[in-house]
Amino acid sequence: MFFLNITSTDGNCDLQAHVSEQKKTVFSAPEDFSGESLSYGMSFWFFSNAAKGRITCTKHEKGYIAVLEAETCGFTRLITGHKKEIMKSIMEYDRARGKFRPLMFQELFFNGNKERKKTISFDYKKTTYTVSWGGTERKTTTITRKLPKKEFDDLLTFFYNFRMGYYGDVQEGKTISIYVLVTLKPSYVSVTLGNKNKTKNRPGKYYATVSMERTISETRSKIISGWFSHDFIPLECVIEDAYFFGDINIKLKERKYIKTDMVLD
Repeated sequence: MFFLNITSTDGNCDLQAHVSEQKKTVFSAPEDFSGESLSYGMSFWFFSNAAKGRITCTKHEKGYIAVLEAETCGFTRLITGHKKEIMKSIMEYDRARGKFRPLMFQELFFNGNKERKKTISFDYKKTTYTVSWGGTERKTTTITRKLPKKEFDDLLTFFYNFRMGYYGDVQEGKTISIYVLVTLKPSYVSVTLGNKNKTKNRPGKYYATVSMERTISETRSKIISGWFSHDFIPLECVIEDAYFFGDINIKLKERKYIKTDMVLD
């Protein structure tokens, strides 16, 4: 799911929620995210760094593109096989509203030589969205429906909109419910902010719990919890009871800015 599905180009392990009337944090410019690269290590079962990945945001001819990739590596790959997930969101920035708006959301899943793909295209002029599914030995299915009347995000536009302060100030005890559209049927994702006061060594500024329907993500997890930085970068998190892997622990390894050319379709 979301900021927790994280690439590697090799097999090594080296790695509706309307805005409330309360005072909002000052928006960051969308350009601040361009070139940002977050690298993670992922551990499960008895294996440390069993997988690794990266979250990036770069400029695109239609605005911006955010990409999250994750894959097994090293000894774990020998046991589980090569499993890889890629999540993409092409989004445009609405300066009048101060938020990103999704144009296309896509998920790719690889299990060895088998592939599955889901793509959602948003047409705001026609007020429709189109979902297509396909993959290895699967016939492509396409369904078009009317856009929901409620304000919505996909998982990646929500990540960056939240970090820009679009959903208000980050406060202890606050719960935010976001209407998301990443499958044929829209659903809610809730984020509850609260400190683990009993934790002596706090690895981040905010502790958050993300709750969702199990079917919203391929991980089939309902709960993601962990520590986040002051600008809400995931630092140390747990994807609870994920499909096949059980609890998955992720930890930020590196944050850097990379120089990239504009991505073209």
